[in-house]
Amino acid sequence: PELPENLTRLRVGANELGPRAIVAGLRLQSESALDGLCLLQAPRNRLGEGEAASGLLAKLLRALPRLQELDLGYNGLSSCGPPSFWSWADSAPAASLTFADLAGNSLSEPAAALIAAAPKLSELRLGGNQIVAL
Repeated sequence: PELPENLTRLRVGANELGPRAIVAGLRLQSESALDGLCLLQAPRNRLGEGEAASGLLAKLLRALPRLQELDLGYNGLSSCGPPSFWSWADSAPAASLTFADLAGNSLSEPAAALIAAAPKLSELRLGGNQIVAL
């Protein structure tokens, strides 16, 4: 069954979700994306695995304009995606996002693309990654 279109909060932590499953489940590739979603908690899944993981963060923020809180901690994410995945942010930033938890991944840089795309971001959790410089 599809998730209800009026869903505003989704918590799917500690499952076996991969990047393709989250894109399909949230209908990010379609007109009926869950664009009213304000909170997405998906820690401790498998979102950093496979080719589909590249740019997942940018896809989520672009398709979910009302997203305020995002938790993708402990998913094995190794990057926020190439700059081309973030080109949309110049004209339509992720204006609602205030909180992002990317702790416990494999990031080697402090999510500069995310920071630039989310002007209202007030809390960013990056602990437990492989970051060597801010």
